[in-house]
Amino acid sequence: MNKKDALNVLAKNLEEYLQQGFRFHPAFMKEFKELLHNASGSEKEIFSLLIKQLNFVKMLKNQVYTADGNEIIKYLEGEYYSLHLSGKNFNFRLLMTLDEKGIGK
Repeated sequence: MNKKDALNVLAKNLEEYLQQGFRFHPAFMKEFKELLHNASGSEKEIFSLLIKQLNFVKMLKNQVYTADGNEIIKYLEGEYYSLHLSGKNFNFRLLMTLDEKGIGK
């Protein structure tokens, strides 16, 4: 999958979550593009894991830390979670929190 196709797939998948109320930090796409560039050839696996993690957030809400090696980030005001995407050529951590309705942001 070339870089342009990979980014189009990512944008399409994220659009579905945006329609469900998820919000992504403005720097997310820029930083994720850089991560994808450094993990070239693993895009399909990365997207699959990202979708899996976003589904965990949707289903488990503030219990998302119980799934797939995720964790609560301790010693911060508020509840922040670290979601893990890891494979042979990459190891990403996504930081997130939930709003008062339990929607990921």
